[in-house]
Amino acid sequence: MLYQRTRAAQGAPKAGLLALLAFVLLVLPSALRAESLWWHNGSVMILHAQGDQRIFEYYEPRRLMQAAGVRPGTLLFNGQLQGEQYQGTARVFSKHCLGAPLAYAVSGPHMSETKIVLTGAREIHAKCKPTGRYTKDRLVFTYIRPLGPQDAAPASLQDGSIVEKTRP
Repeated sequence: MLYQRTRAAQGAPKAGLLALLAFVLLVLPSALRAESLWWHNGSVMILHAQGDQRIFEYYEPRRLMQAAGVRPGTLLFNGQLQGEQYQGTARVFSKHCLGAPLAYAVSGPHMSETKIVLTGAREIHAKCKPTGRYTKDRLVFTYIRPLGPQDAAPASLQDGSIVEKTRP
């Protein structure tokens, strides 16, 4: 009988340790990954941040963007945060080029906890045809708030990893 109590007492700390380990494994991935809402050119965006990887996708695209084929979850920017500098690829959308956004390189500083500004040169297209002329784009993102449990789950997360969705 004494042996059985001792074995049961030894099992209690192990069960507590296992419960703690399970909790940490469930909570830790979300602690390493952060989602927040940002304002960009009349649309609400989600910023996914995991390690140095950064993705901006549309959460509530403005009407003009919807006419260009943009839907919630559409990728606008993917890249990395290197120090205080964002570097990656942005996309521009057009109602004339549905399903075929023009990708171009952008970079810029993480200005503060509430502002990110990315710039890059992209070729101007006329109804999906390159013109040989270039323009400089400036993408400004202004922080709104963290993505909370009241918000819909981000469309681009699978198994705790940021993924770039396949575009039509």
